[in-house]
Amino acid sequence: MKLGFGLETVPIDQEDTMSRENFNLPSESGVKTLGLPRVIVTKGLFIPVDLAVSAAFIDNRRLTQLTGQAQWTIFEGFRLPALALRAGAHRIYGLGYASLRTLTGDLVLSFGLGGFSFYGSYGWGWHSAAIRRSKSSEDLFLAQRATTNPLNQNWRDEARSLGFRIMIVPMVALGFEARAANKSPDIYTLVLSLGT
Repeated sequence: MKLGFGLETVPIDQEDTMSRENFNLPSESGVKTLGLPRVIVTKGLFIPVDLAVSAAFIDNRRLTQLTGQAQWTIFEGFRLPALALRAGAHRIYGLGYASLRTLTGDLVLSFGLGGFSFYGSYGWGWHSAAIRRSKSSEDLFLAQRATTNPLNQNWRDEARSLGFRIMIVPMVALGFEARAANKSPDIYTLVLSLGT
């Protein structure tokens, strides 16, 4: 079992009304980068499957993102790249009048040499956002001049990531990942993990 402590950076557009409301940002132009602390627990099974759960705390713990992932290693050989499939579910809790859920699927290619490994992934995300009808949410959408029905939106997105992991000392590793998507902000994550 591994326990990880991470820091994630997510850019937020301060000109977007919903972003300002949800993250208590001032009404300014430009992009603000939020640093999100994340805790990750990973457990490998006796079959080539790893399970992970994580929580990121947003805006001083007013918002929480919970994530569950399963990764199945299809192929792993000596001095050869490993191939895996990864599936995940993500949800943000604490939004006053909205809910945001995401399902992800990735193909992961990784290669390790001694205490260093690197990987890349390509995948898709299926996002669902729902707004509860209330006086504040209706005013919010009027302020944004929404032309489509804003109360329930679904969309698909493609994402790519690159990352590496370095074993510092036995049972202590440092990892970094950069993730880019077509319709979502770029996310950078730094993780210190403890365990095997």
